[in-house]
Amino acid sequence: MSLSTHPADAMGCRFGLCDLRRTATDVILSPDKMFAAACDTLGRVLLVDSIRGVVVKIFKGYRDAQCSFIQVPDEKKSKHRHGNKVAHFLLIYSPKKGTLEIFSLLQGSKICTFTASKFSRLFNINYGLMGFNSTTSKSRYVCQWTSVFIDNDGQIKEIMVPYHFALAEKNNKRSRDIHLYKKLRHYIKSGDYNEETLLKESYDICTELKTLEIKSQIVDMLISNRNIPANVILKCAKYFVENAADDEGINFRILCDNISHLLELYLFVANKQNGDNDETENSSLKLDEKDMTNLQKLLDLSIDSDSKELPEVHVRFSDKNLAFSTSEFLSGFDFTNVELVTLKDKVDDGILFKTSEVLLKPYITGELSSFAQLESLLIKAKIDTKNLFCMLVNYWVNRSLHINLNLEKEMNNFLHLCYTLLRTASKEDTVCNYNQVSTFWSKIRETLANSSRPFPALMAAILCKTAAHKVNIEKQMEDSSISLEEESMEVLSQESVLWSLLIGKLEDISLLNIIMSTKALAKDAALPKLQHDKIDVSLKYILEKGRGAVSEIVARWLSSSGIDPQLIVLNEMTEKEEENIESEKILDQLNLLKEQFPYSLNSSALLANLAWEYALDWQKEIQDFSKLEAAMKCLGCIQNVQVKQGMYQLLWNTHLKIVNESTCKLINKVGKLPKERLCRQDTGLSDAQITIFLGITSDFLDAFMDVTQTACSPHPLQFENIWENGGQPLVELAAQQKQANYDLLHLHYQLSMVLQMITTFGVKHSKPVNNLFEASVVNVLFTDFARNVEVSWNKSDIKINASRTQFLFKVISASIESITINESGKIYSTQHVTWMAKCLSLARFWNLDVDLFKRYQITKLYINGFDSLSEELIPSINDRNELGKNLLMVGAKRMSQYLTKSPDFSNNIAALSPALTNYMDSLDDEWCAPCPMEKITALATYIVQCINEDQIEHRLAQLLLEASMTIGELKS
Repeated sequence: MSLSTHPADAMGCRFGLCDLRRTATDVILSPDKMFAAACDTLGRVLLVDSIRGVVVKIFKGYRDAQCSFIQVPDEKKSKHRHGNKVAHFLLIYSPKKGTLEIFSLLQGSKICTFTASKFSRLFNINYGLMGFNSTTSKSRYVCQWTSVFIDNDGQIKEIMVPYHFALAEKNNKRSRDIHLYKKLRHYIKSGDYNEETLLKESYDICTELKTLEIKSQIVDMLISNRNIPANVILKCAKYFVENAADDEGINFRILCDNISHLLELYLFVANKQNGDNDETENSSLKLDEKDMTNLQKLLDLSIDSDSKELPEVHVRFSDKNLAFSTSEFLSGFDFTNVELVTLKDKVDDGILFKTSEVLLKPYITGELSSFAQLESLLIKAKIDTKNLFCMLVNYWVNRSLHINLNLEKEMNNFLHLCYTLLRTASKEDTVCNYNQVSTFWSKIRETLANSSRPFPALMAAILCKTAAHKVNIEKQMEDSSISLEEESMEVLSQESVLWSLLIGKLEDISLLNIIMSTKALAKDAALPKLQHDKIDVSLKYILEKGRGAVSEIVARWLSSSGIDPQLIVLNEMTEKEEENIESEKILDQLNLLKEQFPYSLNSSALLANLAWEYALDWQKEIQDFSKLEAAMKCLGCIQNVQVKQGMYQLLWNTHLKIVNESTCKLINKVGKLPKERLCRQDTGLSDAQITIFLGITSDFLDAFMDVTQTACSPHPLQFENIWENGGQPLVELAAQQKQANYDLLHLHYQLSMVLQMITTFGVKHSKPVNNLFEASVVNVLFTDFARNVEVSWNKSDIKINASRTQFLFKVISASIESITINESGKIYSTQHVTWMAKCLSLARFWNLDVDLFKRYQITKLYINGFDSLSEELIPSINDRNELGKNLLMVGAKRMSQYLTKSPDFSNNIAALSPALTNYMDSLDDEWCAPCPMEKITALATYIVQCINEDQIEHRLAQLLLEASMTIGELKS
């Protein structure tokens, strides 16, 4: 197979540049095909005019250079058929020097130089995707792509050059303005000036500017720089307003006009330019007597408590940069609106407070009293009245409260400031009919309700109510002939009711906030003291959290004191009985709160939330069982049985169930208490901690069973009327829990005791859950306690009963080992008695022979030498005959051990009959505590009395008694 080849077409040379010593390495063609850049081996870059065939410019010192072209269209839109003007720039990257330089093709001058890595790449992209034709460009000479620079760290950077760098500097207004802008910017950045020289330089430059764009940039630069004084910005803004050309943008003039009026207000207040003092209409406050009485009580409580706010000590530096600057003041406002200057939607809280402080603090503190001048400046500045009230309330609520503040004077000034601000508003905003609600005041009420400082918000609400009432009457009287009394009745209908409701709620929340701000102290802390983050108690927070908010907050506060939960119950009982008993300060504070929140702060609601707080804190650190025990102690003190039952269920399902289930699975798998590493891996607790935890769980389930058996009639829970909706409170959730299945609860109690026995005494028992409980019962373990299932205790087979018997035998034997004797011979058996009672309890639950375990206990006590304890228990045995047989083995072992260690073995062995000797030889080699012959004789006497005479063992018992008596006579 042959391939046909076409002859090559000869290409003609249009022009060439002859230089024998120069070798070109790269040739880059500009996007419009008019220029080419050639890099050679001599370190030169040649800019070639490809139309005329001449070298336009040679750049020296660029060895191994990389070149690229950039096209930049003019920003001004052109109606020319070829589209906007396009400027060309040459980029030269020199790896040797580590620089990236940009040159203008038309002017031939260098625009700028960037430092770059020596291992980067410059790519000239003058093509698109293969097979893709773009029709978006009007001209085929305008490149749609650009040059990219890839740094040595892999970052791709795009080079952008402004169009005006291609223009002639001498004949271009915009370029000249840019030069002036840069000049002023560098001058400000240098910092080598005072206010007077800065004012002159800035004003002179502003007078020379010609283009609107640069004027706007100058204004933006001045108002955004925190080092520029207000006088400089004001003079420049006024010049732009007064000398604005007709063809300049209206938006720019509005911007400068708004800035100038706002700065006039700022300078007037900041410089304390107090004019003639206004004669106030009332020198003293005339407020509602009830409101003032409640306010005074809260103020007294705030001063007496530990939460009083002392003057804040701050270190003040002389550096003016730390002060609130003019730029920060202006940054909170939006100047673009022609009718009003408003606050920005998402202004920073700190900026808003400082702005409010600058404008309004002098009038509230009394430094300035020229309210008439302030009113005229506010009208001139066109600040929205709603925003002014927002700033007023923001400053009043968030300002620092000092002990020595003259609150009456400041409240009086606040009220007059309200009148001044209201006079700048339109009637439509502040006046409404008797059956309508003002949207203006609704916004103010919402702001006060959302405040995190309810006490100053309460003062502001009382004052705003007074101001709104007075201004509404005055403005309505202007257009009406109705008497003042009738007009007052109309205004008092809707608005007054809403104000009264808000004031009442703020009074309650203020009291709560003041007490919650104090440190909770109890004389004798019975529970652990928890640490909590501070919560800003506001009306909004309380309403959003719902009906359980107050109970939760107060319980959290009480948990930080470690107060004994029994004191909370006793306090409520003595309160109902009206007994004057001296109590702790924390209880006095609690009683004060209960006057406002009687339902939320009853003892059951408080203790339920207190238990939940301790349980939540234990969940964060499950190794600290003191918090879990504290939660159980709180649960035990709850008086409302319905709530108490529900809280036990919630605590089990939320906190205890998971750890118990994982512990049960682990022990059932291993058959004993595993080593610490495996325990921590599965449960998060060590082996010793698991033992403690299971003991607490057993006590919890035992108390749970007692509560479940307590009869209770459901009572509806009550809450204060402050809430209309919100989340479900904890006590309501607890009261809604279904009644627990007692049999299912009892099953878990049995399981908990079994696991506790295994972990306490190190008992080994293969698969204890499966071998000690029926399969049908195992399937319902750790299910919901409210589940309706039947748990039968009478269906156990022989194998399970045998396993249960062996398990209890192991526990009884292990518990006997806990008995100790001191040097004087006193026996300590409290722990054994406790565990023996639990074993007998399990035996009864499992329908086993209780007498069998009592006999086993007595036998083991004799084997271990605790004869006195055994003798006390013998009367409780029902089957004495079987007990005698068991004790016969113990007596025979004692005799065998005595003979083995006796020095006169030959004489002593002669006292034993052959039948007794054979019986002793048939016994196993189980250990038996050594004892004197007197105890063997006493034991043999008991054995003879217990065994029936018709039994073979009775004859052996007699032989044992005779032998012990004979040996005793020989010994004596």
